[in-house]
Formats: sequence, structure tokens, C-alpha cells
Amino acid sequence: MHRNLPLGSGIRSPVYNRTKHRGRGTPVMSDHRIEFQLDEIADADGHRVVGPVSLRWEAPGDACVLIGETGSGKSLVAQSILGLLPPDFQARGSVWIKGNRIALENEAALRAQWSTTMALVPQEPFRALDPTMRIRRQLMQVKGSDDRRIDAALNELDLSPSVGKAYPFQLSGGMAQRTLFATALISDASLVVADEPTKGLDEARAAQSLAALRRLRAEGRSVLVITHDLHLARQLDGTTVVMKAGEVVEAAPAQELFANPRNAYSRDLFQADPSNWSNGTAHAKAQSKTVAELRDVSFGYRVEAPLFENLSFTIDAGQVVAVTGPSGIGKTTLGDVLLGLHRATSGAVLWEGIDIAATRGTVPRLRRKYQKLHQDPASVFARHRTIGQHFVDLADVIGGAKLKERLDQLLERMKLSARLMERSVNEISGGEAQRLALMRILMLDPLLIVADEPSSRVDPIVQRDVFELLGSLRDQQNVAIVLISHQPRVVSSFADKVVPLDTSGERA
Repeated sequence: MHRNLPLGSGIRSPVYNRTKHRGRGTPVMSDHRIEFQLDEIADADGHRVVGPVSLRWEAPGDACVLIGETGSGKSLVAQSILGLLPPDFQARGSVWIKGNRIALENEAALRAQWSTTMALVPQEPFRALDPTMRIRRQLMQVKGSDDRRIDAALNELDLSPSVGKAYPFQLSGGMAQRTLFATALISDASLVVADEPTKGLDEARAAQSLAALRRLRAEGRSVLVITHDLHLARQLDGTTVVMKAGEVVEAAPAQELFANPRNAYSRDLFQADPSNWSNGTAHAKAQSKTVAELRDVSFGYRVEAPLFENLSFTIDAGQVVAVTGPSGIGKTTLGDVLLGLHRATSGAVLWEGIDIAATRGTVPRLRRKYQKLHQDPASVFARHRTIGQHFVDLADVIGGAKLKERLDQLLERMKLSARLMERSVNEISGGEAQRLALMRILMLDPLLIVADEPSSRVDPIVQRDVFELLGSLRDQQNVAIVLISHQPRVVSSFADKVVPLDTSGERA
């Protein structure tokens, strides 16, 4: 949902300067205390979509964590603090920071605080990084940065110095996420807003992000975290705020809230966490046909060592094959090779027994049946078009009558409002974009879906629903699924077969 900011170059997120604005007659309070009062956020039609929400950081280093329903407005809350709401949304309320009261309606004044006062770690890294600029040069755009601070931040997040020489498109989703986190470590911001800081990261990398947040707190910098990661919310040990349908339903210190949630929705949310899922059983059907196969497949970029070598495995109809391994090891790239989006360096990729590289026309002819659920769902939708227009495009493939019938069914099943069809991708949450992207794939009756972190942007309840939906596709329609995931509990509960990639990029 993050708007591209009008900067000439570098990271398209808050620029760090040291300008202070103190309006004449503005009440002054303690420099250490931060208060946020959101009366409401309204859409273009004047309908309230979020609010009221009250947050308070009593002392330097305090933490507030927003959890709850996907699409409940958590990211909109963060954007309102920073003056970053999409054009059709308007906030009413105020924030007290550094002794100044700033009206949320005054976006120019809020943006003037993009400095040592406030910093943002946005949810969608590839929309925040300049695709034409190497990473190190972008990090140098952060006010007060120098080589020492950049190197220290990269090291703390387990990012190689070579990352500084890379362009964003050469990074995995997890590496790009950690790169954005590095900007917060480099800056001197008093309040760091981190939107889904562990999204798409393996357990080890997620632990590093937690450690970095704790370091910020130890340095006396307050944090606002928006997350679906209940483990992160519990371990960060600040004030946890549960949101549903745009409103706060419960707020309490983390340990108290997780031990004794009083609201029924909070209890349902905690119970739906994958840590409470049971281990699954194999679902592959006897004598199922093989829909895809890799035979001794290797892949690497021209100037780098191979990401993986001599990989061989089959995927049968109605089977779930999980690809696991650390962030940045090549899981997404492996999925792209399987789908013919990258050509294997050596070996063969077969769809229904046909070598897709050797047999001309195979990929275009069968493309509809081999689909990808992207790790970054917003990349599926053009920003200048409404979501509904993207679905109308499918009428030429599946027919207008069937499109309308399936659309209504899937909107209900995904628990999405039909009003989202009127919005652009910039005006919906990451979780809503993920479910809409999955809906678009299901319209095509796929034979195989490569699901790249399919639940990384949704709350635990919707995550459970997404996997129930994928499970029904597997069981009822015999759809094969290649699941790319960092969550061991999800893999053990859902996958029939696991293909782990080790640190050398080879099958373990």
C-alpha cells in the first residue's frame, strides 16, 4: 500500500533531515513522550475505514505492536502517522512528538518529521527500493549515513558486503526486506515504524530482525511494529494492540494479553497461529499423473556461482511439494525455473512429460495451467488500473458469465468486500492483495500452482483459511502445489514431500 515518494533517487521512503517545525501557539510537552490519537481515516466517499485508535509511548525505547485482522487498517494507521496515506484517504487526529502537536491532516508537517524524528521500514521492499540504483548508493541517501554505519547495519542483519553492489532485482524478497531494515539502523530516528519486518524471512533471519528491534529500543528509540507474526509481538514485549474491522478490540502489555486475552477475536487469532496446527498426513493419490518434473536441473546467474545444481524431483497431481531453506538461497528462483520464467543452465524441466525448453510453443500453450502466487502480490496488479479491471481481462479466457459467478463465490470464500474491485493496488492492504492474486489464479483452473510464501501477508486466521482453500484445491480438483515457505509448522502440516536447499544451494 505504500505510495512511491517523490524523491529524485534513492530509497523511496522518508528522507532523513534535521528540520524542526514548531507552530506558533502549539502546545509543548515532554520531548520523550509520544502520543498518537487517530479519530478516523475516511475513504473518498467519506466512509470511516479505521478509527478510533490511541497509542502512547511513555518513555524512550517503548514499543507498540499492532496485530489483528488482515485489512483492518494496521498499515493505514502507520501511514497516517507519517503523512503517507493514499490519495483517496483522509485522516483526522494528531500526533505529539518531540514536544510538538501535529495534525494528521497536515501531511506536509508530518513529512517534515522524516528525519531524526520518524523513519519507516515499509512492507513492500521492491516498491520502496529504486530499481535503477545499487543498494549501497541507496543506503548512502539516509541522512547521517557513512561507510562504517552501513557496514555495521548490513553485518547485523547478516547481509554480505556484496549486497551493496547489487541492484534490488538481484535480491531475494527476504534480502530486500532486511536491506530496508538496515535504513532504520543507520538513521537516528526517535520513532521507527516497521511494517511487517519479519515477512518472508526464515526463522534465523526473523530472529535477527527481532534483535535489531530490541537494539533500537535499547538505544532509546521507540518503535511501532505492524505484524502478523505473533511470536514477534510476544517477544518484543511492548504494548500489543489487537485490531479488527478498523477498530481496536483489545490492548494490553504483551505478556498479559497473550496469557489472558479477553476478547473473543483475540482468542480466535491466537488459536489460529500455525504453532497450534497439527501435523498433516500425505495426501498424494495413488497412480497420480506427473504434472511437472525437474531432471538434473542447475541454475546460476552468469557472474555468480550456481544457486542450485543437479536438482531432480517430480510433482504429481494433487501433491504438495515444499521447497525450504534459508532466505536468499534460491527458493523463489527454483520456482521460476519450474514455471519457465528462468531457463535452466542445464538439465530439463518437463510439463506433463514435455521438455518445455526443447519443444517450441509448450510454455504459451500450457501457461494457463501453470501459475504462480507471487511473494509480492502487489506486483501482479498495475497501479494505474482498478482491481476489477484486472479480473475483467479474464473474460476473454473463461467467459463473462463464468467470470461473474466465480468472482462472487471467491470473494465470499476469501472474506473480501466487492468494494475492493473499485480500488487500485495502492489502496488495499498487502493481505488483501495476496488473496486477490490467489483469486485471479483460481479463475484459470490451474493444474499446478507455485505458491511463494502464500500467507506471509495475512493474519493467522486468514492464513489458516488460505491453506484450507489450497487444501481443497488439492483434494477436490487434484491441483498440484509447490509451496515455498520458511515456516516449519506450515510445511509439516501441509506438505507431502519436502525439497530442502542447503547453504550451497543444493538439495540437502
